[in-house]
Amino acid sequence: MLLKLLNTIRFIIEKTTMILFFIMVTSVIIQVGGRYIFNYSIAWTTELATFSQVWLVILGAGIAVKDKMHAGVDVLIAKLSCRSQVIISYIVLSLCLAFLLITLWGTQQLLVIGSIQTSPALGVSMKYVYMVMPVGLSYIILELISSFIQKANITSFKTV
Repeated sequence: MLLKLLNTIRFIIEKTTMILFFIMVTSVIIQVGGRYIFNYSIAWTTELATFSQVWLVILGAGIAVKDKMHAGVDVLIAKLSCRSQVIISYIVLSLCLAFLLITLWGTQQLLVIGSIQTSPALGVSMKYVYMVMPVGLSYIILELISSFIQKANITSFKTV
């Protein structure tokens, strides 16, 4: 049941990033076309592309965590024993979770500030832009917890 929920969330996030990428590219094409073909700059397209990119990057970070695609230096870890590698990976996952939880807690103030601001060109509340932090960080936390559980299921200290 939880795996089905996680897969549904993953599906939604992946489709959302595709849509955001399309919006970002389309708004940049409109901006460049407007500027060079019609000699007219359309202000809202730049803002829309920027906001789409912000959402795309944060949600994409969660997808990268899921696919284990973040850059990492494993030269030293590869020289350790299997048991030490498992322990180090648990420590790293725990530190990442702690950092993300603290950051998630800190975004409360950002949302309060964002609720009283509006974007200049689009005129939308900035809370919709700043919502990327709790949404994206929550997704990354879910993926880290999933990774933690997978490691616990695959690797036990008895087999290492």
